[in-house]
Amino acid sequence: MGPEVVVLARGERTGPGAALAVRLALALTLGDCRPLLILEGSAAGLGLAASVSASSIASQMPAELAALLSDEDARVAVRLDSLTRLGWSRADLREGVEAWSDVEIESAFLRARHRMVL
Repeated sequence: MGPEVVVLARGERTGPGAALAVRLALALTLGDCRPLLILEGSAAGLGLAASVSASSIASQMPAELAALLSDEDARVAVRLDSLTRLGWSRADLREGVEAWSDVEIESAFLRARHRMVL
């Protein structure tokens, strides 16, 4: 069974769009949804471990991301291509954040009941 809602964050990791996507995915868990948050482009930086991430908004997001990752029905993934293009690797990711290929992301989009792009 796929995610009920896919939230795709495409904005800058220090911009309001990516932060809104994290908060939206977190809010969806309160309504018994199964959200999948996908971070791509520079928004992939929000999935980095605290020791790697030092930007202003990214450093303000640990509580929200930790809450999302602690929900058993929620998943967080970064686009693998974005991660490598920005010079990071899977080892740099926060615990619980997955690195997905384009094929995996496309499959999740196709299976989801609802899709949001921010």
